[in-house]
Amino acid sequence: VVDGALNERPAHELAVAIKNGELRSRDLTDSVLDAIEKQNERINAYITVDAEGARVKADEVDRRIASGETVGPLAGIPV
Repeated sequence: VVDGALNERPAHELAVAIKNGELRSRDLTDSVLDAIEKQNERINAYITVDAEGARVKADEVDRRIASGETVGPLAGIPV
């Protein structure tokens, strides 16, 4: 389950949670995309958001972690 509190946690904590299987990169990415969708009209911080590309990358990281591959220290963290 993903909630708004994820967006308040430091990236390194989220990365550890993803690598430990406590959190999926896809869930975090969806949470961030939801926050962008809700707030961007007001704050106008993003010109372009590649939501589909972000989800594809998140799914790839989740697959790599599930298969036991080594991933980088911030793998799965949407930027």
